[in-house]
Amino acid sequence: MECEICLEAFDQAARVPKTVPCGHTVCLQCLQRCERRECPTCRTAYSVAPESLPKTFALLKLIEQREDSRLSRGWCSDCRAAAERRCLDEHSLLSLKAAERRLKELVPAGALQEAAALLQDVQCQGEEALHALTLLSAPSWDIALRAGGRQLNGTLANTDNPLIKALWVVVARSATLTQDRRAEPNPPPAAARPPAAALDPPPAAARPPAAALDPPPAEAPPPREVDVGDLSLSDPGARQEEKAAALQEAQGVFASIEK
Repeated sequence: MECEICLEAFDQAARVPKTVPCGHTVCLQCLQRCERRECPTCRTAYSVAPESLPKTFALLKLIEQREDSRLSRGWCSDCRAAAERRCLDEHSLLSLKAAERRLKELVPAGALQEAAALLQDVQCQGEEALHALTLLSAPSWDIALRAGGRQLNGTLANTDNPLIKALWVVVARSATLTQDRRAEPNPPPAAARPPAAALDPPPAAARPPAAALDPPPAEAPPPREVDVGDLSLSDPGARQEEKAAALQEAQGVFASIEK
Protein backbone atom coordinates (compact mmCIF):
# COMPACT_ATOMS: atom_id res chain seq x y z
CA MET A 1 0.00 0.00 0.00
CA GLU A 2 1.96 2.93 -1.33
CA CYS A 3 1.32 6.34 -2.82
CA GLU A 4 1.01 6.36 -6.63
CA ILE A 5 3.02 9.59 -6.88
CA CYS A 6 6.10 9.05 -4.67
CA LEU A 7 5.86 5.24 -4.52
CA GLU A 8 6.47 5.40 -0.75
CA ALA A 9 4.42 3.35 1.71
CA PHE A 10 1.55 5.12 3.41
CA ASP A 11 1.83 5.67 7.17
CA GLN A 12 -0.05 7.53 9.89
CA ALA A 13 2.28 10.57 10.02
CA ALA A 14 3.84 12.52 7.11
CA ARG A 15 2.53 10.16 4.44
CA VAL A 16 -0.98 9.72 5.78
CA PRO A 17 -3.35 8.87 2.89
CA LYS A 18 -5.70 11.71 1.87
CA THR A 19 -8.78 11.44 -0.35
CA VAL A 20 -8.92 14.15 -3.04
CA PRO A 21 -12.45 15.28 -4.17
CA CYS A 22 -11.91 13.51 -7.50
CA GLY A 23 -11.65 10.20 -5.65
CA HIS A 24 -7.91 9.54 -5.88
CA THR A 25 -5.81 8.78 -2.80
CA VAL A 26 -2.52 10.63 -2.41
CA CYS A 27 -0.20 10.94 0.57
CA LEU A 28 -0.18 14.25 2.43
CA GLN A 29 3.46 14.93 1.62
CA CYS A 30 2.89 14.77 -2.13
CA LEU A 31 -0.13 17.09 -1.90
CA GLN A 32 1.89 19.62 0.09
CA ARG A 33 4.63 19.62 -2.56
CA CYS A 34 2.23 20.50 -5.37
CA GLU A 35 2.34 24.16 -6.44
CA ARG A 36 -1.39 24.20 -7.13
CA ARG A 37 -4.30 22.71 -5.20
CA GLU A 38 -5.04 20.00 -7.70
CA CYS A 39 -4.89 16.23 -7.76
CA PRO A 40 -1.42 15.16 -8.99
CA THR A 41 -3.00 12.16 -10.69
CA CYS A 42 -5.79 13.74 -12.79
CA ARG A 43 -5.19 17.49 -12.24
CA THR A 44 -8.68 18.05 -10.75
CA ALA A 45 -8.65 21.25 -8.68
CA TYR A 46 -9.81 21.49 -5.06
CA SER A 47 -10.20 24.54 -2.83
CA VAL A 48 -9.21 23.51 0.72
CA ALA A 49 -5.76 23.06 2.21
CA PRO A 50 -4.21 19.58 1.83
CA GLU A 51 -4.25 19.17 5.62
CA SER A 52 -8.03 19.66 5.62
CA LEU A 53 -8.74 16.92 3.10
CA PRO A 54 -10.34 13.81 4.66
CA LYS A 55 -8.18 10.86 5.53
CA THR A 56 -8.71 7.55 3.78
CA PHE A 57 -9.82 5.68 6.90
CA ALA A 58 -10.31 2.34 5.17
CA LEU A 59 -6.68 2.41 4.06
CA LEU A 60 -5.53 3.52 7.52
CA LYS A 61 -7.28 0.53 9.05
CA LEU A 62 -5.47 -1.82 6.70
CA ILE A 63 -2.16 -0.15 7.58
CA GLU A 64 -2.87 -0.60 11.30
CA GLN A 65 -3.76 -4.28 10.80
CA ARG A 66 -0.55 -4.83 8.87
CA GLU A 67 1.49 -3.19 11.64
CA ASP A 68 -0.21 -5.34 14.26
CA SER A 69 0.61 -8.41 12.19
CA ARG A 70 4.24 -7.36 11.98
CA LEU A 71 4.33 -6.79 15.74
CA SER A 72 2.88 -10.18 16.56
CA ARG A 73 5.35 -11.94 14.23
CA GLY A 74 8.47 -9.83 14.70
CA TRP A 75 11.53 -9.70 16.95
CA CYS A 76 13.19 -6.42 17.93
CA SER A 77 16.96 -6.77 17.94
CA ASP A 78 17.40 -3.56 19.93
CA CYS A 79 14.93 -4.42 22.71
CA ARG A 80 15.81 -8.14 22.59
CA ALA A 81 12.13 -8.97 22.88
CA ALA A 82 8.98 -9.24 20.81
CA ALA A 83 8.49 -6.04 18.83
CA GLU A 84 6.20 -3.28 20.06
CA ARG A 85 4.56 -0.49 18.09
CA ARG A 86 7.34 1.99 18.84
CA CYS A 87 9.86 -0.48 17.41
CA LEU A 88 8.45 -0.17 13.89
CA ASP A 89 10.10 3.17 13.12
CA GLU A 90 12.96 3.25 15.62
CA HIS A 91 14.49 -0.23 15.88
CA SER A 92 15.72 -3.10 13.74
CA LEU A 93 13.13 -5.85 13.36
CA LEU A 94 13.48 -9.50 12.43
CA SER A 95 10.70 -11.38 10.71
CA LEU A 96 9.45 -14.67 12.09
CA LYS A 97 11.61 -16.65 9.68
CA ALA A 98 14.67 -14.58 10.54
CA ALA A 99 13.98 -15.07 14.25
CA GLU A 100 13.83 -18.86 13.74
CA ARG A 101 17.20 -18.77 11.98
CA ARG A 102 18.64 -16.70 14.81
CA LEU A 103 17.38 -19.25 17.36
CA LYS A 104 19.09 -22.10 15.49
CA GLU A 105 22.33 -20.13 15.59
CA LEU A 106 22.07 -19.69 19.36
CA VAL A 107 20.91 -23.26 20.08
CA PRO A 108 22.21 -25.61 17.37
CA ALA A 109 20.87 -29.14 17.09
CA GLY A 110 24.00 -30.59 18.66
CA ALA A 111 23.46 -28.56 21.82
CA LEU A 112 20.25 -30.43 22.65
CA GLN A 113 21.97 -33.78 22.26
CA GLU A 114 24.79 -32.55 24.45
CA ALA A 115 22.28 -31.46 27.10
CA ALA A 116 20.60 -34.88 27.03
CA ALA A 117 23.94 -36.52 27.81
CA LEU A 118 24.58 -34.12 30.68
CA LEU A 119 21.15 -34.79 32.21
CA GLN A 120 22.14 -38.38 32.90
CA ASP A 121 24.63 -37.16 35.49
CA VAL A 122 22.40 -34.48 37.05
CA GLN A 123 21.40 -35.40 40.61
CA CYS A 124 19.47 -33.38 43.16
CA GLN A 125 20.42 -33.69 46.81
CA GLY A 126 19.18 -32.20 50.05
CA GLU A 127 17.08 -29.08 49.52
CA GLU A 128 17.38 -29.50 45.74
CA ALA A 129 15.62 -32.87 45.96
CA LEU A 130 12.80 -31.31 47.99
CA HIS A 131 12.34 -28.56 45.41
CA ALA A 132 12.38 -31.08 42.55
CA LEU A 133 9.71 -33.22 44.22
CA THR A 134 7.59 -30.09 44.81
CA LEU A 135 7.87 -29.07 41.15
CA LEU A 136 7.02 -32.56 39.92
CA SER A 137 4.09 -33.12 42.30
CA ALA A 138 1.89 -30.12 41.47
CA PRO A 139 -0.59 -30.48 38.57
CA SER A 140 0.71 -27.26 37.00
CA TRP A 141 2.74 -24.14 37.76
CA ASP A 142 2.08 -20.49 36.98
CA ILE A 143 5.36 -19.05 35.73
CA ALA A 144 6.48 -15.41 35.75
CA LEU A 145 9.86 -14.58 34.19
CA ARG A 146 11.17 -11.03 34.70
CA ALA A 147 14.18 -9.35 33.11
CA GLY A 148 15.03 -5.84 31.96
CA GLY A 149 11.65 -4.39 32.89
CA ARG A 150 9.79 -7.11 30.97
CA GLN A 151 7.75 -10.03 32.26
CA LEU A 152 6.58 -13.22 30.59
CA ASN A 153 3.67 -15.09 32.18
CA GLY A 154 2.48 -18.59 31.46
CA THR A 155 1.30 -21.92 32.86
CA LEU A 156 3.21 -25.18 32.54
CA ALA A 157 1.31 -28.41 33.25
CA ASN A 158 3.00 -31.53 34.56
CA THR A 159 2.66 -34.41 32.10
CA ASP A 160 4.55 -37.60 31.29
CA ASN A 161 6.68 -35.65 28.84
CA PRO A 162 10.29 -36.38 29.80
CA LEU A 163 11.38 -32.91 28.69
CA ILE A 164 9.13 -31.28 31.32
CA LYS A 165 10.42 -33.62 34.01
CA ALA A 166 13.99 -32.87 32.98
CA LEU A 167 13.19 -29.15 33.02
CA TRP A 168 12.03 -29.28 36.65
CA VAL A 169 15.13 -31.22 37.66
CA VAL A 170 17.37 -28.63 35.98
CA VAL A 171 15.45 -25.78 37.63
CA ALA A 172 15.75 -27.38 41.06
CA ARG A 173 19.44 -28.07 40.46
CA SER A 174 20.46 -24.72 38.94
CA ALA A 175 18.05 -22.07 40.25
CA THR A 176 17.92 -20.60 43.74
CA LEU A 177 14.34 -21.31 44.79
CA THR A 178 12.63 -19.89 47.86
CA GLN A 179 9.11 -20.54 49.06
CA ASP A 180 6.88 -17.53 49.40
CA ARG A 181 4.77 -18.03 52.52
CA ARG A 182 2.49 -15.21 51.45
CA ALA A 183 1.20 -17.39 48.60
CA GLU A 184 -0.32 -19.89 51.05
CA PRO A 185 -4.09 -19.53 51.50
CA ASN A 186 -5.08 -17.79 54.70
CA PRO A 187 -8.17 -18.71 56.72
CA PRO A 188 -11.01 -16.22 56.45
CA PRO A 189 -10.84 -13.55 59.15
CA ALA A 190 -13.14 -13.98 62.12
CA ALA A 191 -16.17 -11.78 62.24
CA ALA A 192 -15.62 -8.59 64.19
CA ARG A 193 -16.91 -8.82 67.75
CA PRO A 194 -19.57 -6.23 68.42
CA PRO A 195 -18.76 -3.69 71.13
CA ALA A 196 -19.54 -4.63 74.72
CA ALA A 197 -22.36 -2.14 74.84
CA ALA A 198 -24.15 -4.07 72.05
CA LEU A 199 -23.90 -7.37 73.98
CA ASP A 200 -25.15 -6.14 77.35
CA PRO A 201 -28.92 -6.11 77.84
CA PRO A 202 -30.49 -2.72 78.25
CA PRO A 203 -30.65 -1.58 81.88
CA ALA A 204 -33.91 -2.26 83.67
CA ALA A 205 -36.19 0.64 84.20
CA ALA A 206 -35.73 2.37 87.54
CA ARG A 207 -37.95 0.84 90.21
CA PRO A 208 -40.39 3.37 91.53
CA PRO A 209 -40.26 4.08 95.27
CA ALA A 210 -42.17 1.77 97.57
CA ALA A 211 -44.67 4.44 98.33
CA ALA A 212 -45.66 4.51 94.68
CA LEU A 213 -46.32 0.72 94.63
CA ASP A 214 -48.44 0.46 97.83
CA PRO A 215 -52.12 1.15 97.38
CA PRO A 216 -53.41 4.19 99.20
CA PRO A 217 -54.91 3.37 102.60
CA ALA A 218 -58.65 2.94 102.70
CA GLU A 219 -60.49 5.85 104.13
CA ALA A 220 -61.84 5.22 107.61
CA PRO A 221 -65.60 5.19 107.77
CA PRO A 222 -67.00 8.27 109.35
CA PRO A 223 -67.70 7.84 113.07
CA ARG A 224 -71.24 6.90 113.89
CA GLU A 225 -72.99 9.41 115.99
CA VAL A 226 -74.77 7.77 118.93
CA ASP A 227 -77.02 9.55 121.29
CA VAL A 228 -75.60 8.06 124.50
CA GLY A 229 -77.89 10.01 126.69
CA ASP A 230 -80.95 8.77 124.89
CA LEU A 231 -79.82 5.13 125.24
CA SER A 232 -78.65 5.44 128.85
CA LEU A 233 -81.84 7.00 130.09
CA SER A 234 -83.97 4.26 128.64
CA ASP A 235 -85.04 1.31 130.66
CA PRO A 236 -82.29 -1.32 131.05
CA GLY A 237 -84.35 -3.95 129.37
CA ALA A 238 -85.50 -1.76 126.50
CA ARG A 239 -83.86 -1.15 123.18
CA GLN A 240 -81.37 -4.02 123.60
CA GLU A 241 -80.58 -4.40 119.87
CA GLU A 242 -79.73 -0.72 119.40
CA LYS A 243 -77.50 -0.73 122.46
CA ALA A 244 -75.62 -3.87 121.23
CA ALA A 245 -75.06 -2.39 117.77
CA ALA A 246 -73.73 0.84 119.21
CA LEU A 247 -71.28 -1.03 121.43
CA GLN A 248 -69.97 -3.17 118.52
CA GLU A 249 -69.24 -0.15 116.36
CA ALA A 250 -67.50 1.75 119.13
CA GLN A 251 -63.66 1.31 118.96
CA GLY A 252 -61.98 -0.34 121.94
CA VAL A 253 -65.27 -1.35 123.49
CA PHE A 254 -66.21 -4.97 124.01
CA ALA A 255 -69.56 -5.83 125.41
CA SER A 256 -71.28 -9.00 126.38
CA ILE A 257 -75.01 -8.89 126.13
CA GLU A 258 -76.96 -11.49 127.94
CA LYS A 259 -80.31 -12.26 126.69
